[in-house]
Amino acid sequence: MTKFNENINVEETDAYKTGELMEASRELQEVEASRPIHEQFGMTVEEWNRSQEAWDVLHDMHGLRGLEGRAW
Repeated sequence: MTKFNENINVEETDAYKTGELMEASRELQEVEASRPIHEQFGMTVEEWNRSQEAWDVLHDMHGLRGLEGRAW
């Protein structure tokens, strides 16, 4: 038999597996998107707000160019 007349199980093809992985990834993204942002980063609301305020201060002081290359 050649590759053109083999009986191939569609579920064993790379394209099918890739499609399943993409669907699982989309489902995970939807679940994550429904979680509050502070929970996604393992913070309390207060910690999240403080982190955003600190970023705002740095941005106000330096603009975006001043934040280039910083290791957070």
